[in-house]
Amino acid sequence: MVKEAKAAEVLQKRFRGIAARKQIEEMREEEMIFLGMKPRPKTALERENDPLVARQKTRDRYKMVQQQNWMEYEQERKEMTAEIGNLEGHDIKEKMLRERRDWIAEQKALFAKIPANLDGFNNRFNE
Repeated sequence: MVKEAKAAEVLQKRFRGIAARKQIEEMREEEMIFLGMKPRPKTALERENDPLVARQKTRDRYKMVQQQNWMEYEQERKEMTAEIGNLEGHDIKEKMLRERRDWIAEQKALFAKIPANLDGFNNRFNE
């Protein structure tokens, strides 16, 4: 019985110590708030109406919309590229070949011979 009493006494000391430290911590918090050294805790209404939280929610919403718009843009860009390739690809190719042939004809008329390579054609706009 002595051992049980001693064990109960040790448990009571520990529990009272824990309870006292908790009470002191609460009193210290109240004192710090009273002295203005620590801000008072926000109420539920203040936490709900916090402008920083609202800003973050707005930013997240805009980022989501931006991501959706970007995905739509990429999809439509791919579709337009394919459509241009299908509809105008042959016309563009013909135009480029015509430009190359005209340049070769000009070079033949100027120098009386066909150019050996197309470097002049490719560099004509760089000069």
